[in-house]
Formats: sequence, C-alpha cells, structure tokens
Amino acid sequence: IETDVDRLQEMHENPFNLNDCSRDDLLQLPFIGPQQADSILIYIHKNGAILSEGELMLVHALDYYSRTALPLFVYFGEAGDDRKQRSFFYQLAHGRQEVAGVAAIPLYKRQGFSVEPSSAQHYSGGRLGGSLRYRNMYGNSLSVGVTGKNDDGEPFAKDGNVPFDSYSFYVFQKRKGVWQSWVLGDYKIHIGKGLTSGIGFMNSGMGLLMSRHDHGQGIFVHSGTSEYGFLRGGATTFSIGNLCVMGFGSIRKIDGRVEGDSLLSILSSGYHRLRKERERKNNVEQAVAGLSADYQKRNFHVGLSAVYVHYDHSFIQGARAYQQYNMEGKGFGNIGLHYSYERRRFNAGGEMAVAQGGQIALLHNARCDVSRDVRLFLQHRYYGKSYQAPLAWAYSGGGKCRGEHGAMLGLMWQPRNKWMLSGFADGYRLLTASYRALQPANGYTLQGDGEYKFSSNARIGLRYNLRSRQESHTKHPELLYAMKHSLRVQTEINVGRFDFVTSLDGCYFKPAVGHIQRGGMFSERVSTTWAGMRLILSVVGFHTDGYESSVYFYQPALRYVRNTSAFFYHGYAGTCVLQRQIGKHLDLSGMFSLLHYTNHDTIGTADRAIHSPQKCDLTFQLRWLI
Repeated sequence: IETDVDRLQEMHENPFNLNDCSRDDLLQLPFIGPQQADSILIYIHKNGAILSEGELMLVHALDYYSRTALPLFVYFGEAGDDRKQRSFFYQLAHGRQEVAGVAAIPLYKRQGFSVEPSSAQHYSGGRLGGSLRYRNMYGNSLSVGVTGKNDDGEPFAKDGNVPFDSYSFYVFQKRKGVWQSWVLGDYKIHIGKGLTSGIGFMNSGMGLLMSRHDHGQGIFVHSGTSEYGFLRGGATTFSIGNLCVMGFGSIRKIDGRVEGDSLLSILSSGYHRLRKERERKNNVEQAVAGLSADYQKRNFHVGLSAVYVHYDHSFIQGARAYQQYNMEGKGFGNIGLHYSYERRRFNAGGEMAVAQGGQIALLHNARCDVSRDVRLFLQHRYYGKSYQAPLAWAYSGGGKCRGEHGAMLGLMWQPRNKWMLSGFADGYRLLTASYRALQPANGYTLQGDGEYKFSSNARIGLRYNLRSRQESHTKHPELLYAMKHSLRVQTEINVGRFDFVTSLDGCYFKPAVGHIQRGGMFSERVSTTWAGMRLILSVVGFHTDGYESSVYFYQPALRYVRNTSAFFYHGYAGTCVLQRQIGKHLDLSGMFSLLHYTNHDTIGTADRAIHSPQKCDLTFQLRWLI
C-alpha cells in the first residue's frame, strides 16, 4: 500500500486543472471511471468551466464519494489554460520544488553493531539511516526527481558509496501533440492487465472492486525509495490519430545470489549492511527492451505488446519440488494482446500473453455499475505453470503470475450516502507444488466491509477477512486447510479540532497441522492541529499467541516514511508525530516511536536482534518548499 499512497500523495500535492484536463488525466484517479470522466468533460463543454466544489453536484455521474475525493486532486482554474504548452525549461524554472531530508535515529543497538568486525554478522556502516529527496513538478506535465538513501548499518560516504548507498532519479514530461510523453532515468511501465509488464497499483481484491476502471496504461516515474521493481533507462510515447505507440529500454544493475555463472535468485530487500550483502550488491545486469501499440476507437481499445528481458547470469531452477517451474536461462520474452470495451456503466477487458516457451497467461475482468447504488466486479485468471515474465505484476491469490487458475466475484452496495457495504470472494488453485504444499493445492480469500456514517463527524466500520489455503509437509503429506480469520471494528469521530480513530482487532489462526493461535489488539489514534502545529498520537496494545496470529496497524508516520506494522506476542506500542510549518518555505516534522514486549527479552533475530524487550526510534524530517 505504501507505493499507492506515495503516488496519490504526489498527485494530491500537484493537482491538475479540472477545466483544462484530458480524459486520460481523469482516468489516473482510481475512483473516476470512464462514465464519470465523460460526464465531467461533457458538462464543461456544455456549461463552461466548473468554478467550485459545489458545482460538482450538477455532474450527474458523480456520486458522493467521487465528489468528496475529486477536489483533493484538481483545482478549478480557467478553461483553456496553456500550462502544458510551455517549454521544458520554462516548466523546470517555474515548477513546485521540494527538498526533503530524513534522519532516522535508533535509541538501541542491534546485534550487527555489537559483533567483531571479522564476524559475518558485522554491519559495515553506522547506526543512523536517512534519505535526501529533490522534487520539481509543474502541474502534471513535468516531474523531475532525485533520491539518495541509506539504511541503518550501510556505510555512508565510504566503501564506494558517494555518499549514499542507493540513488534514484528521473525526468518525465507530458506533452500535447504527436509526441505525448518521455522519461529518462528510473520509471515503471504498465501495459494491459500487467501480464507482460505491470506496476500493481490498487492491485488488492478490495482495490480492484473499489476502483472504477483498470490501471491506466503508459509510463510512471519511480518516485519511492525502493531499490527494486523499476526500470532505468528511457521510454517515450507517440500518438497518431487513434494509434498510440510506446517504446522503452533499460539497463541496470540489481542484487542477486550468484554461484559462478548461475543466478539462484534476485534479492529485493535493498540492504547492503553485511559483508555478504555488499558482495551481492549490483552483481547482476538486467537489460530490458519493449514495445507496445494501442488503438482506440470510441469505446473499444486493443493493443499489442512485446517485452524482452535479458540477464548476464543464467537462472537455475533448484532441486526442490516447488522450484521446478522457476525461471531458467538468461533471456525471457513475452508477447501480449490486450483489449477493453467501455460503455456508460459497464467496462470489460482482458489480456492474453505468451511466454517464450509457449506457456500462456490469461486475465479478464468486468465491472458493471448495475445502478447508482450497486457495482459488480468479476475476474477470471489463468497463469500457466511455466509462464515466465520477469516484469509481470497482476493480481494473484498465490502471489505470483505463474501456476494459478482462479476467479473472483466482488459486490459493492451503497443504498444511501450513510451506508456502504462491499465484499469479494476469490478462489484459486495452485497448479504446481509450492513452498507450503507438496502438490497442487486450493485456496480462497473472503472479505466483507461495512460502513455506516452517523453524521459528517462520526462513522463506524466493520471488516472481516478470511484467508485459507491447503498445505502439506513431509511428515504430513495430506492436504489440509490452514485458515486465518481477521475481524476489525473501527470508529472515527471528530470533536472540534480533534479526530479520534478507535479500532478493536481479533485474529483466529487454525494451521493445517499444529496448535490454534489467537490474537487481539486495541488501538487509538488521535490527531489535531494546535497553535500551528499538527499532532498525531497513537497507542496500541496487543496480545497474540505467536507470529501466525499477527495483527496489523497502519502507524502514523512522516511523509515518505510510511509503515504498516505487524504485532505479535504480548506488548504495547506508541507513536507521536509533530509537524510544524516555519514560515512559507520550511516544514519541520519529528516522530518518536516505542515498542515494548512484556513476554520476550529480545526483539528480532540474527544480525537484527535487539537484546532488550524495548525499542525506541526518533525520526526527523526537514522539507524546503518553493
């Protein structure tokens, strides 16, 4: 979810002019579908510019939630605004600029800092972590960014780091005319349903249901601090009439477990603290080339894509049963055919992709707003056993776009503005052995959400989730279901300047073999603005039988430093975030977090171990805005 939130945050901070936007601009917002986008554009064409949030009520296709969310990402400027026609250098000089520095200070010492330098668990850097970011954005037409990052334990300004351990950079521009967009640096590509190349935006079961349309096609900058899951090179799009062509290329170094010329696996953590981790840093070269062509005619869209990925080391599959269909070789090619149809309240589409060895992958879904109150979502997917696509990223119950056959049904009902009920059921079969099963196994996920809004200042929500999958082990080869039930009740209340969010969570885990585990959590989050300062406090108390009955809480955090924590065993946690704007251009924030276990004397294991039941962290952020 962190990647989704970061992208929406940047869109919020750089809104576009609603009265001078395109259909594609509107469809970048997951809660705006084709019908809503067309309705907005038709209203502006007939009645002129929309001058206020209240006027959105006159756009018939916008429901309450869309009208509420839209002003967070747009402004109501003059029609015919020529911002996108400005030259590149004008946009660069007049863009909204930001420099943000983050310093993370742990008030404890991990095992990696305590051992002798000759030990394999010794950290080669200091205890502080942090990052430095520069952003320059001109509306939604130009985006320039540079990010440097160091995790705790990684060397700073030594051992080849100048001064940070990792860097990310990009220059991206959207244009009007034949040449529509281009990017240099770090970026991501999404094509069709993501079976040849995808980025996974809003790619959960509930996210697919709540979104009014599939993820937009095209180029997206890599603006986060992750060191994995992006391309480094260049990409561009051209449009001639109804035809749009996109080409892209990338050459970058990534981390991998290498033995001789054999590549055992790709490493995605981005950690380079231990001697072994630093030896694996950037030791594999990945080269990517791709091309896609899309044709749009009224409500129908069809496209063809081809992607080829080459590594300078050869993947080997491994000897275990669940590794027999892993990637093998150096080169992987994929060709995909994607298509979609949109009409008023209905949109449907799919993609068929073929891997180099002939294995296929299929993904189709359909959404239908049966009425203003009811939305229906259907999905069917089939990923072949040996379908290999290194850049693919689409929804799957088992977590991979390979060896799975599944279907999903989702339903959302909003009878009135005060009520909203939604849920989905997803069932799938893993076609091969997996890490937790010695043979093909079944699994399913059920989730239901309900929300009631008492008033503009109070609401209550209920969420139930069930995840189940068949498992087997060497000592117990029979397939049996492991089940995890999760339940959350949450209230949100506003009293004056104070916002209170109270949650009560419960978890019941029944393993395929072994003992049942139970868990519970109480959490309270309070936020307010006082004397020009933003204050957020959270307190969490948890009690679980073990790791499998973990409960989850999205803790308050600084901008660009988000964190969803898993709590297990017995203990409590707290977080305090303070934010203060200093003048017109400076923003200073600080965060203090505490975690304490009441039944364990050590936190973590191996080099990450803290020989104390308690850990405290301080994080500071300074942002300079122009």
